[in-house]
Amino acid sequence: MTAVQAIISEVKVHTDLFFEDDPIKRFASVTFTEASRKLAIVGLNAALILQRVARGKLPAYRQALRPFLCGDILFDPTDISKCSRAVKAENNWLGRAEVTKRLKIKDSTLTKWVKACLFTPIAVHASAQYFNRDEVEKFVANHVTSEEAAALLEVGELTVQRWARQGRLLAVSGPEIDGCHAYRFEKEYLLRWRHDRLTFGQALQMLGVSNSTLHRWVEEGKIEPIGGMGGKQRWFSRSLVLELCKEVETQLNKLTI
Repeated sequence: MTAVQAIISEVKVHTDLFFEDDPIKRFASVTFTEASRKLAIVGLNAALILQRVARGKLPAYRQALRPFLCGDILFDPTDISKCSRAVKAENNWLGRAEVTKRLKIKDSTLTKWVKACLFTPIAVHASAQYFNRDEVEKFVANHVTSEEAAALLEVGELTVQRWARQGRLLAVSGPEIDGCHAYRFEKEYLLRWRHDRLTFGQALQMLGVSNSTLHRWVEEGKIEPIGGMGGKQRWFSRSLVLELCKEVETQLNKLTI
């Protein structure tokens, strides 16, 4: 028995018989041709559909009292939908609608992100694009919106957007990058960016001096704030503040000797 004959034999075994007037087996049937068309969207051709039937992975039916022909087998629409979901789960795929829902974006935004190579489909079947579920989840975990970025940086959302427009914050997506309305940022980058910068109050705490002393040091050029940050808040480089801390500590040590 050839491999093809073996599969056909298994298909026959795994198809349930029903009579047209049997109310228990009555269902809205899908023909083999229709099933092939519906399942082509997840990459299943006629041979692969028969293979799943033969393995008991896709329920199929045939009318009793008729000669067995593979082309005559019928399917329940519900089973076709379940099969489609099963194929996607087996391959760890997410369709476009699932990706946009998970990322909370519009389909047009996903199109721009694909063009910008933020996302790359791992499979395309009958014009349907599929994305790796793990990559989507990784993106969700590693990227934040302007609002979330503002919380991480301890500033207002408008400040985040202004810094992004000015190029002070590097975004992976946004109006000036890919034409998307909202900004998206890499979370790890933002945490590093924030760690390297101190607000005026944080600099005071680290240096252990008063407001007036730090203001005087700025005027004297002993430490220079980061320029162009905008707003009333002064920002300082953490590395420069640490250097100044060492100078202050050295001077205090000299006074105690």
